[in-house]
Amino acid sequence: AVGGARNMALNDFYNWKARWYQFLLEVKQTDRLRAELATLDDEAKQRLSYILPRLELRIAARSGKLTGEVMQPYASNPYLLRDVAVTLREEGDAAHARQLLRFFYQTQIARGEATASNFLGLAEVMLEGGETDAAVRELRRMALVTQPPFVNLKDAGELLRRFGRNGEGMVFLEEAVKAVPWDAGAKAALEAARSSAAAPTRTLAQLQDAVRNQPGDESLKLALFRAARAAGRHREAANALEVLLGPGMSMLFSEDHGRPEDIESNRYWVEGFLPGQNLSKAERAAVARGLADSLARTDRVEGALLTRLVAEKLAPDPQDAARISVWRAELARRTANAERRPEISENLDQPRVVRPMLPAAGGGR
Repeated sequence: AVGGARNMALNDFYNWKARWYQFLLEVKQTDRLRAELATLDDEAKQRLSYILPRLELRIAARSGKLTGEVMQPYASNPYLLRDVAVTLREEGDAAHARQLLRFFYQTQIARGEATASNFLGLAEVMLEGGETDAAVRELRRMALVTQPPFVNLKDAGELLRRFGRNGEGMVFLEEAVKAVPWDAGAKAALEAARSSAAAPTRTLAQLQDAVRNQPGDESLKLALFRAARAAGRHREAANALEVLLGPGMSMLFSEDHGRPEDIESNRYWVEGFLPGQNLSKAERAAVARGLADSLARTDRVEGALLTRLVAEKLAPDPQDAARISVWRAELARRTANAERRPEISENLDQPRVVRPMLPAAGGGR
């Protein structure tokens, strides 16, 4: 009985330790977490074996040290890599999530799991990183080695089209129709690709309908963003990109919090901004500047500033510094005014001196 009670107490203790380590990671106390993990004895490592690999991979990602050497010990447990990749993606770290997924799919294929799902997954990771040629090579390899031959050409074509590579996708779809002429799905996909290639520019209303009818088509959301901006519909434009970018980038669309000194971009924001649209860095930066303008015009200056900082990191523009300076000043003004306004209560006395509000300098946009 005493031994059982001791074991239960130890289980509770190590469960608490696991939650504590997760908390340190969530609040970005990476150095402290690394130091605490270094002090664990063999018993602690054994009892925490279910969480330590995940912590170590996430620490490596957070520290920018997620190398092949770090991932290799987990090659025998590739699903661990996939699970950590999902967590990183949810946290907005798209670049390291792709790195883990790439290693996961490559490991699976190298171990003899040369399935269509693994090749398609690897190609998707490459497309998210803008590596179209590498993705096409893997899809070609899939068509040769998976069984039955050529049955996955349609899936390859539709994957490429989903990332805006209509021309490359059409080649696969044409081959699919020739190889499997009775496949009605392949014929329909090819017709859709041909129609898309020949279709005239759609109006804003047509794009709105298309996004509602095809919510999984990411290229339509980007087209809707551009059309809405051209029509001066800035809130709708920002909404279109908010859906496209996903929850990991939600801070870009938040209302102002009045902390201009805290707003800085980092590589997670930069690498996570439209990585899967097969756009060049300059094109991604242009979209970011457009989004920043739309956010400012809808009075979300904090998001505008952060997005413009992302654009500056992607591809600097001579006008970036001036616009960033204007928006920082505007946020500083709002912060100062929050300290100047009176507190409304039953007590007429104020906890601080009430001062006139600082006027806007016309820099909201």
